[in-house]
Amino acid sequence: MAKNNTFSLRFRRRRLGLTDYKKRLALLKSGLDRVVVRKSNNYFTISHVKYNSAGDKVVKSVTSKVLADFGVKKGFSNMASGYLIGFYFAKHLSPKGEVVLDLGLRKPARKIMSVVRGLHEGGLKTNVNEEKLPNMELINSRYDVSDFVKKISAGKVSKPKAVKKVVKK
Repeated sequence: MAKNNTFSLRFRRRRLGLTDYKKRLALLKSGLDRVVVRKSNNYFTISHVKYNSAGDKVVKSVTSKVLADFGVKKGFSNMASGYLIGFYFAKHLSPKGEVVLDLGLRKPARKIMSVVRGLHEGGLKTNVNEEKLPNMELINSRYDVSDFVKKISAGKVSKPKAVKKVVKK
């Protein structure tokens, strides 16, 4: 019989393939707030997250469902809507100062990078090089985003439904 432990278990979220702790530690060491970008099959989600030793705190979050309020009829997960939701987040919900982009376990694919292009053009500084972002011709291939950018800049919708503010209980 074995008398001591020679095998140690990894963290549960690492074993399940949900968290890359090496990457997370590098993001947290920067000391900056994070902008977390996630993509599902139907929507993009962007969140402003602050680190807390008790657990991360989501300050503001928005999904691409908000674009329906600005006149986008369908296609909430393509490159054009990714650009628009990034632009909306940067204009109306973004934190002040520089932030670090957190993509989780995803690789920086074109659709995700279109969100980052919207964040940059909305005025938010991130740690991503602008040369890696998709060009506007590729983003405009689905539909022309210039009309929607004008509506978002003007703030035609005062309080969109999909914006969530996390209230501390």
